[in-house]
Amino acid sequence: MKSSSLGFVYFALAVLVTSTSAGERVHAPDSLLERGAVAATVATAVEKDPTAGAAPMPEIAPERSGVTLVEADPRERDVARLIAFLAVRPTGLDAAGLRSLAECILDESQRHGLDPALVLALIHVESRFKPRAVSHAGAIGLMQLLPGTAEEQAGKLGLEWEGPDSLYDPVLNVRLGTAYVKRLQNRFGNLEHALAAYNAGPTRISRHLRSGGEIPRGYRTLVFAAYETTRLET
Repeated sequence: MKSSSLGFVYFALAVLVTSTSAGERVHAPDSLLERGAVAATVATAVEKDPTAGAAPMPEIAPERSGVTLVEADPRERDVARLIAFLAVRPTGLDAAGLRSLAECILDESQRHGLDPALVLALIHVESRFKPRAVSHAGAIGLMQLLPGTAEEQAGKLGLEWEGPDSLYDPVLNVRLGTAYVKRLQNRFGNLEHALAAYNAGPTRISRHLRSGGEIPRGYRTLVFAAYETTRLET
C-alpha cells in the first residue's frame, strides 16, 4: 500500500507455538490478558514436570509438526491501531462508530494513495476530531468541507448527496475529504500545493502560481507538524 511508504509502521506479531494435536491452528496471544493466560499454562506444566523447560525445544518445521501458524489479519491490526488512536479523541462516537470511522480512514487512504496518519493530521488541524465542528466560513465536519465543494465531490464519486447536514456523518465526510485531497494533489502535482489549496482554495493558489507569488506555508506547516505526531502514535 502506498500510504505505508510515508511512515505508517507495521509491527510484527510474535507467534507462540504450544503442544497441539496434528492440524490444530495456533493463534498468537494478542493481549496482555491472553499472554498472561499462556504464561500460567506454561508455569503449570513446568510445575508438574520440572524438566519440561530444562532444554530448548528442538526446531520443527510447521509442515512436519502438523501445526499451522496463524498471524493476525494485517488490515484488522491497522484498524485496531486506528481505533485506539481515535478512542482518546473527542469524536463522541460509540464503539461501532469508531470502528466504521477507522475502517473508512484506512480504506480511503489506501484508495487515494495517502498515509492514514496524514489524514488523521488533517482531521486534527481542521476539526480536532469533532464531527459536528462548523467554521466561521461554513465548513462542516471532521475535514471541514464547504457544502458546495462536498456536493461537487460527491457527484464525482457517484455518492448520494442529501444536503449540508450529510457532512456531519464522519464516514461520508472522510470519504469526500480524502478524495478532495487527492484531486487537489493531482491538479497541483505535489502535496504541499494541494494542502495550501485545501486550506485557501484552489483558485487562490492557482492565482499565486500564475503570478509567481509565494505559496502560503502556515497551514501545511501545521499539518506536517501534526503528521509527525500521528505517525508516532499510529
